[in-house]
Amino acid sequence: MKSFTSDGVVIASNSPSSPPAPEEGPTATRTYTTEGHGAWVGAGSQVRLKFLSVEFDEQSVVHDIVQVTAALIVAADNSTFTGAFQIQVSDPAGNILLASPGDAGTVLGTRISV
Repeated sequence: MKSFTSDGVVIASNSPSSPPAPEEGPTATRTYTTEGHGAWVGAGSQVRLKFLSVEFDEQSVVHDIVQVTAALIVAADNSTFTGAFQIQVSDPAGNILLASPGDAGTVLGTRISV
C-alpha cells in the first residue's frame, strides 16, 4: 500500500521480511525491508513520485537500497490513477545492481475516502 500526503510525501508499506531464497544456498539468511519513504509532485493530471526502502539481513547489515519511480495519470474523477513504474536496486556504496529496462510494470490506485 502506498500513501500520498497532501504536502508531497509518499509512504510505502512493504513486506517486513522474506525467507532466504533456495538458490542463495545454505548460508543465506532472512532479509528485512524498511518502509518506503519519498516524495511526489503533481501538475494537472500528472504525478511523478520516487521513494526508497532499505533491505538488510539478520545482523542489520545493509544489502541494498531499492528506489521506485513512477509517472501516474490521475483520472478526471480525481479518485483513481494509473501509470508505469521503474525499479533500481543499488548497493550501500551507490553502485547499481539492477535497473528495470524501461517500465517494470503498471500500477492502479484508488483514493480512500470517508
